[in-house]
Amino acid sequence: MRSFSFDSTDSRQPYQCNCGNRPERPSRGHKWYPEEQIWAGKGHKQKGASGQTASVSKEAVVTKKGRTKIEQWQKLPSQLLADVCKREKRPPPKYKALDKNVPSGKHKYRCIVQDAKQTRRGGEHDIILIPREAVENEEQAREESALLALLQLTPKIPHERKLPEPYRTTWIDAV
Repeated sequence: MRSFSFDSTDSRQPYQCNCGNRPERPSRGHKWYPEEQIWAGKGHKQKGASGQTASVSKEAVVTKKGRTKIEQWQKLPSQLLADVCKREKRPPPKYKALDKNVPSGKHKYRCIVQDAKQTRRGGEHDIILIPREAVENEEQAREESALLALLQLTPKIPHERKLPEPYRTTWIDAV
């Protein structure tokens, strides 16, 4: 014999069974919850791609080395350059620290953006960019070389909208 108990606060009806059998599934979209002993719907399933996703705001992130504050909607120049290279079907950019001709305590990076059609190393159409001055921060040196590459590849795109503050003013001054 089956015994039922109902809770007036819950719209789902719990099923208490001493024999171990559960009731029949109400319809195909329902799922059995053994803890609560009820059948419940799985929820709304979106058919097709609407392109609308719920976004949850994130707290601003501060980089470890450079102490740059990056808001949820901002990207570092190296991230923007990687996006541009991906869009143009180029290999990802390469960064190399330069130690020669740099005073101690200062940093300088070289950014190499390979040609989209030539995948081998050292192609004659590769773009090699080196900032003029060395800076005290390693992260800033790398990001400035990426900023130079962005200026070379996409000078007319308004990247200042997505850049965090120290690189935003550098971009505006350069353009």
